[in-house]
Amino acid sequence: MGEGMFLRTIVFSIGVLSAFPLLSFCDTLSSKPLVKIGISSALTGGAATYGMDLRDAIVFANEKLGKGRYKLIIEDDKCSGREAVTIAQKFIHVEHVDWVMGYACSGAALAALPLYKKAGIPVMITAASSPKIRDAGKNVFRTFPSDQMAARKLYSRMKTQKGVMGILSEETDYCQDFKNAFLDAAKEDGIKVAVEDVLPSSSDYRSVLLRLRKKGVDLLFLNSQSEQGVINMVKQIHEMGWKVKLFAAYWPDSPVFLRSLGNMAYGIEYVVTQRLDDLLTEDGRAVYKEFLDKGYKIRSIGAVFASSFEGFRVVDEVIRNGSDPESYILGKSFNGIFGRYSFDKHGEIKGLGFVVKRLTKAKNMH
Repeated sequence: MGEGMFLRTIVFSIGVLSAFPLLSFCDTLSSKPLVKIGISSALTGGAATYGMDLRDAIVFANEKLGKGRYKLIIEDDKCSGREAVTIAQKFIHVEHVDWVMGYACSGAALAALPLYKKAGIPVMITAASSPKIRDAGKNVFRTFPSDQMAARKLYSRMKTQKGVMGILSEETDYCQDFKNAFLDAAKEDGIKVAVEDVLPSSSDYRSVLLRLRKKGVDLLFLNSQSEQGVINMVKQIHEMGWKVKLFAAYWPDSPVFLRSLGNMAYGIEYVVTQRLDDLLTEDGRAVYKEFLDKGYKIRSIGAVFASSFEGFRVVDEVIRNGSDPESYILGKSFNGIFGRYSFDKHGEIKGLGFVVKRLTKAKNMH
């Protein structure tokens, strides 16, 4: 090898080696960081069946629609306002999330929303249903219908039956808001309702049940934050031998409810969103089958899957279009797994409603 060839070889080798840091630097510049979405949901405690279904639907939607564009940061708010605030502070100041999704519990959502509003972070609520969320302000959206509608639907059903109405209600944000919406509807008709409130930590309802029975209640709405609360109430009513007509919201549609109560559950009427079989389009059923085929399952009610999947779809569209969330969401009609839907000026979904069902031995009857 001649001297000139030797020098050219050294120069070429140095040039190749020096190119690697430059290529690495260029790759860093061209790659975009993942968009961060914080998920706050009840993954433990009485509302965990709803919270886990919400989480699974969003994780699945991220797999199917997100295509690797997002980093999901999932936290357990335990259906607690205090926990939700702590998580919000982490999402805002540590994780620096771009969006927040989730909330199985209204109290948790209502406690955290002021922090996100101040930080300018948009929020998509996919299961919490308190009427108060409607007035949360700009950049708060919801894909699950409000309890205002559910309470009036249940009241309308109960008033068709003869007897004195009563409510046994836990003292949580969700339960009290639902109760108040029910009472507002009754007040419009001049109908008085016997009411007893209990702490959410209560497990012995016998004293308040006795008071309601003494008031002559014939039609009793059991209003609990969790399915376990309603299950305990029903069991104690049966232990008392009280032949009262029972009503509830949401929880009797859960598979856990019927398994826990057996024959005691039959005859209970309840307000709930439509079943997935009735709600989903043909394409939506295919998406749901894919969800189940991947090993996911529904522990609560099917509408939580639908509302959470569609909540992710809306967030994904907003991010991909680089649009202002408020302008984009309020000005558009979406086509999803349950057909077309839109949002009103308060960010509330239009396109999902409620039905009243009755548990029977054969099946749940509308």
